[in-house]
Amino acid sequence: MGRLKSVAVVAAGLSLSAPAGAVTFDPAVTSEPEATITTSNAAGTVTVDWTAGSFSGTVEFQVENPFQIFFTSIVDAPNGQQTGVTLDRIVNGVDTRLTTSSGACASAPDPVGGTCDLFSPVATATRIAPGTAIAAQEGLLAPGTYRLGFFEGSNNPLDATAVFTVSEVPLPAGAALLLSGLVGFAALRRSKTG
Repeated sequence: MGRLKSVAVVAAGLSLSAPAGAVTFDPAVTSEPEATITTSNAAGTVTVDWTAGSFSGTVEFQVENPFQIFFTSIVDAPNGQQTGVTLDRIVNGVDTRLTTSSGACASAPDPVGGTCDLFSPVATATRIAPGTAIAAQEGLLAPGTYRLGFFEGSNNPLDATAVFTVSEVPLPAGAALLLSGLVGFAALRRSKTG
């Protein structure tokens, strides 16, 4: 059976929350002093705060099991508010962008710049709304190292709080045991016929 582990990202406040051990966060980085990202590995939280002007920020994290990240909720934001979120998979120092629905983050500095998903209170053709997975076209994401990025390009951004949830789906121990047993039976059968 899969276990649900969550990461909440609080944007202006963005809050990522997870039980200890579910997700491991590295130190966060922001482009502007008016924006801060704080993390707590013990609580599994990332809080992103910004007050005015545009900013970008990132936090890298490691996940041990297959997972998805869901945009769970947003409060204190009007329907027209939209902010960019990026997700990159990092393998051997090479980044692969998984959020590709919009080019709205093209003007963001590296490593956030490029394609992104936009999130807002109401879904449109180019924005995801609460209850939607980011990088949904990827399906279940593999364990590994990822970078979550944020970009607010407006000169007059509106404060909001957004929540994202990382749902891990660990391989049940019984499935691994069953698979090793089947391999053993196949090897035994092959040795008897050979």
